[in-house]
Amino acid sequence: MVETIRMQLPDGLRNRPTEGLKATWVILLLIPALCAGSFLRYRVLRDHGPREYEQLGFDARYYYVSTGIALTEGRGFDAAYNQRDPKPPLFIPPPLQAIFVALVFKITGAQSISALLMAQLLLNIGSGFLLFLLLFRWKGKVAGLIGFWLWMIYPEFSYWVASPITENNHLVLLITSLWLLMEWERRGGVAWMFAAAVLIGIMNLQKPIGLLLGIWIAIFCLFRLKGGEKWLSFLLFLTVPFLVLMPWMIRNHIVTGDMVWVSSNGGVLFHKVNRIDYDPMVYPDYGVNWSAGEGQVKSIEDRFWSDEFRHHRTYSRQGKLYAWHALQYVSRHPFHFMRNNLVKLGQRYIRMPYTLERVLQTPRLDHRTVKLFVFILFYGLLAAGLAGLVYVCRHRQEPGNMLVTWCFIYLTGVCTLMHHLSSGRLALGLRLFLIIYATVALLALWRKIGDPLRVSRNIMTGKQPVSQDR
Repeated sequence: MVETIRMQLPDGLRNRPTEGLKATWVILLLIPALCAGSFLRYRVLRDHGPREYEQLGFDARYYYVSTGIALTEGRGFDAAYNQRDPKPPLFIPPPLQAIFVALVFKITGAQSISALLMAQLLLNIGSGFLLFLLLFRWKGKVAGLIGFWLWMIYPEFSYWVASPITENNHLVLLITSLWLLMEWERRGGVAWMFAAAVLIGIMNLQKPIGLLLGIWIAIFCLFRLKGGEKWLSFLLFLTVPFLVLMPWMIRNHIVTGDMVWVSSNGGVLFHKVNRIDYDPMVYPDYGVNWSAGEGQVKSIEDRFWSDEFRHHRTYSRQGKLYAWHALQYVSRHPFHFMRNNLVKLGQRYIRMPYTLERVLQTPRLDHRTVKLFVFILFYGLLAAGLAGLVYVCRHRQEPGNMLVTWCFIYLTGVCTLMHHLSSGRLALGLRLFLIIYATVALLALWRKIGDPLRVSRNIMTGKQPVSQDR
């Protein structure tokens, strides 16, 4: 795949010189970012991290940590959500976060929430280095440094370290998946291709937002590759992610009778924000100021709670009824559906999450100063990210540009179709891509400013311009 794409490049782009930073300078510039990011994450854990099980939020307590405890006690995937009174429809949460919780508890020998959050902190920092490596391989050392700094100091990525739900570890897996995909495009070979496809499947066990990402990349392969490699990559990305999910799906079918690939609430959530009586301008954030029973359909509820489902009342079956109702809405009211989702698309990028203020709020800063700083930070990243997106699209012939943008388009579509939370947690992946695109924009600005200065310096000192390595 590498040679296929490189041969399509203009001569000036095949061996483009990059920044000649020495390794010593790279390390020296990484250290302050690491210190600043580690301190920021430590403050978040100190100020917002729960200390005991009873202090956890609903999702963490009822979906993930309780299931992790059940695993350590040999009770299987027994989520506390299903033990509530009155008994709700049987719900299946994604399994990987619960497995992570169980592993941490087993290793530490105690059900320590602090140890669990510390493990997430270490993964979060480690993924920053992986992002550095991704950008370094793609655009050079300066790009890696810029991306690492942005990852470390942008507050939203620090906040979710303090919550043992899916978001933090999903970001880690998303960065790792992108790195493997970029290495596959750069190096070629079945091994990298297979590893990327496997990790996409594993990532979905953490959070099913990428359930169709393998299919999406398989389509990319059909358009970008040629010969036998095209069909091999198409088949691998089409099948391997689902093969990874197969054991979990088989387990769900045996235990519950439902063929659930990851989790069982997708149909209900999809319907909540895709229906004729929903207006995202009035209710942009899921659940905020909603009336009791908002989004419920009486005919579906009457049927689901009737004797028809008496022996098999699961969230999956309820979700299928609501998903079918939502698809009927899409077919009957396509313009309303498109209008709503255009509004939702804009909201995913312009609605500022409250988590930014929570991270930066300190006794030394008044509320207005914090709000101003958060405003500049959030919309500054948005502006730089969009500028980088435009740059990448204009230089789409460069290796990696189209693959990153292809993944970005997929994630944007899924986040738009689904619901939005005021915390911004469901749009975190989009913010990661904005970091990547902002890095490209800042790198282009660096080159525009730095190249004339370098030429002037060489002229003044009488040095001959030399080709710079990575």
